[in-house]
Amino acid sequence: MAIKSVKFKNCKSLKDISLNINDLNLLIGENGTGKTNIIKALDYFYSNLTEDNFNEELYDKNNPYSQYFEILVEYDLSLLTMEGFDHNKNRYSSDLGEYVDEFGLLKDETIVLSLKQYKDEKPIWNKKFEIRRALKNLYPLYFFRSNNINPSDWQLIWNIIGDLSRLNVESKIKINGFVSDLINGSNADQDRLINRENEMIIKFLKTKLKNEKINLKEFNTKEIFTILSQLHLGGKTLKKDSKAFDYYSDGTNLFEYLKIVIDIVNKIAEKKLAKPIILIDEPEMSLHNNFIDRLSKKIAKSTNCGVEYFIATHSPRFTKHLLKKENSNIFHFRLKNDYSSISKMKTTQLENQYNIITDREASLLFAKAIVFLEGDSDLELFLNENILNLYPCLSKVEFYHNLSEIKKEALLTPNENSYAVPHLFVVDMDSVIQYSQKRFILQNRNRDLNLLKIKSEDSDDNIKTKEKYLYGAERKRILKHHKRIQRLLNKDYDFDKFLYTGKDLDEFNYLQDQIKSYFMEYNIFVNYTTIEGILINRANYDIFYKWIKKRNKGDNSLSDDLEIIFDKYTKDPEFQVTIFRLIVKGKLNSQKKFKYRKNDNDVDRNKYIEKYKGELEKEEAEAILELVEEVCGSFSKTDGWMTRFLNYYFDKHNKNFSKEKFENDFPELTNLLNKISDLI
Repeated sequence: MAIKSVKFKNCKSLKDISLNINDLNLLIGENGTGKTNIIKALDYFYSNLTEDNFNEELYDKNNPYSQYFEILVEYDLSLLTMEGFDHNKNRYSSDLGEYVDEFGLLKDETIVLSLKQYKDEKPIWNKKFEIRRALKNLYPLYFFRSNNINPSDWQLIWNIIGDLSRLNVESKIKINGFVSDLINGSNADQDRLINRENEMIIKFLKTKLKNEKINLKEFNTKEIFTILSQLHLGGKTLKKDSKAFDYYSDGTNLFEYLKIVIDIVNKIAEKKLAKPIILIDEPEMSLHNNFIDRLSKKIAKSTNCGVEYFIATHSPRFTKHLLKKENSNIFHFRLKNDYSSISKMKTTQLENQYNIITDREASLLFAKAIVFLEGDSDLELFLNENILNLYPCLSKVEFYHNLSEIKKEALLTPNENSYAVPHLFVVDMDSVIQYSQKRFILQNRNRDLNLLKIKSEDSDDNIKTKEKYLYGAERKRILKHHKRIQRLLNKDYDFDKFLYTGKDLDEFNYLQDQIKSYFMEYNIFVNYTTIEGILINRANYDIFYKWIKKRNKGDNSLSDDLEIIFDKYTKDPEFQVTIFRLIVKGKLNSQKKFKYRKNDNDVDRNKYIEKYKGELEKEEAEAILELVEEVCGSFSKTDGWMTRFLNYYFDKHNKNFSKEKFENDFPELTNLLNKISDLI
């Protein structure tokens, strides 16, 4: 490892940030949250180690009273005593001799180097120049900003090739002597490599510069090695397949460029010449998906060679390949009050799920807010154009559906993986409780989201374990809430009648209220019934009835039957609401599924009617159920009926529409939409 930790104070949006560093450090999150500020600060730190390249770009612009910024980098000195490291090949390592004792053991495992810069002043360092120079050579840093890379300009790559050199001063003197002999040789003209005319030109230039009192900066050993490499290889400008690099696309060039950089830097690490560090800002820029996959895998392999990476990215595809990498850190960035807030993701639980994490799951890491939904029909609701116009903030939310079809470990939820994105789970009540033998029992479906089902021994990091450590008024409130729900669950409910809406309904509604409020404490919104129940309720069922009639306008008998039921049960709106909910394949009030007829001789269905008809005559119950089934046959959960119903609603009230009316007609949906809006 090269760098063990970094700390930033008052660096742009980095007010007071400390990060423990690993071989691979991935910086992810939304645009403008401070990822690039980490990259820029490290680049600034290195550019001023041995030269004066200071400016005032890194000052905290949010706080005019802030007078300085500071960058601290902690280096791992184990390189100095690593097996295979040759001090003779790195002449600057002797400058760190004070950190090694007479037995060749480290006196200190690390060294902290700090840059502190006050406004209108030069940087102040805590260590002398020789130590900074040694650290710069032992832990070289290479910075690549993808949108500024010119793949046809390979000078930076030649500079890195120079870092492969370990020419010493003695070798440099011998090479200079050889070149002088080559220019000023005494061989006969026919044997000279440099003819006398060229010799005279070089002497003229030397005299001219001397007379003008112009001095040349002497080549260092790295520059000499680079020039020798170019002479030996036969040129400086690189081509691919005999074609200039501008012949290829930007993406192809960028990939080839970074691939060669990584291979050369790997060689520096493998030869134990140094512990190199690579900074890359947005490596996915201009890259095709195939190149993104290949580059991310190459970087992951490179860390095994001893290269340390800091990478800022916006690419879910790039990120998904590195989520499971050992010796890696995934830092998630978020902006709070104009300053960067950084959380280190937990990825150990992804080890067995890596292969089923797709771009879709990885995209959650870059969301402004996330809403987890159970199914496709739920998603249809939130993508409705009228709803989006009414609540424009929904366009900033990432909606993840099919929640029940993917393993929890692969879901990359904020709480489980320790990254700070506001989020909300939306589940149906039947994911929590289920009616059976006059009692409501806890449901096993979506068990990880059923807070009432989780046992304390399941995990060291679950809801009930956390609640044990609550104290004071909050603890009393939660315990009281638990007891209240448990008391209601222990009660008998008489729902063994079809469409029953009697005396126990109010008590059951109270149980649902308690469950909803408790689950919201943990960012879980529980629907009273299902998504169908959110759209069809006592406030708007008459509108739904009109839409159903219009939808089935060509079938007069069906419209008549609907009208008879609607008129007959006007005194019991809950009865009507339930019928309409069943028509679109919703649930009964008790959360039980409605038993639809399989065929004309369905014996179980006849028993079902007999058992649940309640106060209805059997013929009447059969007529209602047949009507439900007849209309229901033209519906499915994903056939777009939600969109058509909502569009009908908004078109019908277009002239006199108000948000207040929508809130009155869809109270539970409004509550949910407001909860989602609060995430943004």
